[in-house]
Amino acid sequence: MKSIMPSVIALAILLSCSQAQNSLENTSDVHEFIVEEVLQTSLYTYLQGRENNQLKWVVIPKMEASNGVTYYYDRGMEMKNFKSKELNRTFESILFLEGVETTNNFNSKETVNFNHITKTPLSADVRITPAEGAITIAELYENKTDYADKMVSVTGKVVKFSPDIMNTNWIHLQDGTEYDGENDLTITSDVMASIGDVLTFEGKVVLDKDFGYGYFSKVILTEAKIVK
Repeated sequence: MKSIMPSVIALAILLSCSQAQNSLENTSDVHEFIVEEVLQTSLYTYLQGRENNQLKWVVIPKMEASNGVTYYYDRGMEMKNFKSKELNRTFESILFLEGVETTNNFNSKETVNFNHITKTPLSADVRITPAEGAITIAELYENKTDYADKMVSVTGKVVKFSPDIMNTNWIHLQDGTEYDGENDLTITSDVMASIGDVLTFEGKVVLDKDFGYGYFSKVILTEAKIVK
């Protein structure tokens, strides 16, 4: 039987928010799941179903799903007391999955692709002049230890935007500068943005953020706000 989601972008499932860092639990075995309820939001599909005769909730990137269908999944992360803003509902326990299959053919060695964390290649047409008081992305990477745990401002062009993942938005900025191969700055914020926007953000610099599964960020700007 053909897979429902043959090439799905992984749902980002690790927190940047410290309030729930200890509530994640990895699963990696193949599981059978029979759907009993489907809830749709703009980006995600929530499924309640029965696994080993026990009800549980899972969430996946948005797809068509129906009651009574049997799906399989092989790895995910459990989040406790997770609140969905769109559904205005708190789930006591919910499992975040990169996708589901209609067969149990899984490569157990396959790793999760955290699309919201990975950087994008340097865009040749990006040449941004920093706003007053802002530093370049190259300056930030070159002097990252000096800026650690401090507030800085950075001006750049939005090259990637992933909204409402674990109660925050993920924004990638580029300004055309580069240091030691680093040209892409990841930002977490409650600000909405669109690809192509040129914005100045101020946020706290956090170094060496380990997201697990081999995904690691040397520099990330957290809880950032737009500087007018």
